Amino acid sequence: MFKQVYYIDPQKIKGKPNLSIGRRGRINFNASFVKKHGIKPDRMAADLYWDGEAKEIIFVFTEKDRAGSFPLVHFPYSSAAYVVADQFFRSNRLDPKRYAAASYAVETTQPEKLGIDGQSGDAFVIHLAGTPSA
Repeated sequence: MFKQVYYIDPQKIKGKPNLSIGRRGRINFNASFVKKHGIKPDRMAADLYWDGEAKEIIFVFTEKDRAGSFPLVHFPYSSAAYVVADQFFRSNRLDPKRYAAASYAVETTQPEKLGIDGQSGDAFVIHLAGTPSA
């Protein structure tokens, strides 16, 4: 059976930019987030950082071919994107199921203010502290 896929004009995307964490360790960026921050999923990746004291995930978008970066995957039927970050969650002993099914506000700052050197562009911070269990 065939499924028709409809084109979504990126210029007509509306809604609040947000992201969510999937039960299997994906970090999902909605189409509004992708558009607002000029993310090019086919040419970019994300460097992920964990601040255990503050319980924050920090990510910085970078070039796709950078070693150690998590590639962005573009949803073929929309302008949304995601990062498969299950390795990140496992290595930091985080259970993505605990943080799933919620949208998170994202704080934008400069990487240098967080002690992250050698990065250009914005750093995005997800605050996980106080998140209820799923």
